[in-house]
Amino acid sequence: MCSSIYLNSPNKLPLIDWVDLSPAFHLTEEKSEEVIKTLRPFFEVQNLYEAGSHMGCGCGFLYDEDDNNEDDFQERINSFNGLLNYLKKNIYSDIQVFYTSWDENVFNTKIKTSTFKLPQGEEKKMAFPENTVLNITL
Repeated sequence: MCSSIYLNSPNKLPLIDWVDLSPAFHLTEEKSEEVIKTLRPFFEVQNLYEAGSHMGCGCGFLYDEDDNNEDDFQERINSFNGLLNYLKKNIYSDIQVFYTSWDENVFNTKIKTSTFKLPQGEEKKMAFPENTVLNITL
């Protein structure tokens, strides 16, 4: 099952296009009424975006040095660093991040809210807590 990462902000955020020849971090405005309606109970949807990795979805942002082959590991680091740099550049936009794998449990789970401090250096392992609204800080 694919995972998705959504960014929510009271401010309009700059979009990042998907590049076919060099797939990496990209950000698109979420326009699906079904997705917006589904996410509305979790946080006040204002300007909602979906972040994508080199894989086209949120799966490529998560990595563990021990579990990935060398090529995939570097692509995942590059995708995550693209997201990380984007969040740092737009930190004053009060961005919230929500990560889910869209399994049936998301609708039966109490959604938590937490603060997520952005890593400052290279991490050997990266994963967002699932079904948690994250308020981003430096």
